[in-house]
Amino acid sequence: MNQAVSMLAGLPTAREMEYLMKDKERLDWLIDHAYIQFYKVDDGGEWEMELDASDARNYIDKEMEDYKA
Repeated sequence: MNQAVSMLAGLPTAREMEYLMKDKERLDWLIDHAYIQFYKVDDGGEWEMELDASDARNYIDKEMEDYKA
């Protein structure tokens, strides 16, 4: 019954939510353990400072939005 309501409401099913949460855990782990180094590029095309985890998440969010557009 709950799955039917979720489907009608356009919400992820329990199984889909499980996958989404695992993907979030993977990304958080990668960012927090610095296996991915994020750098900003300024307007002149020069490399700037390394981003911390919070800034890296914001950078990823912006890039994802720009990619959709």
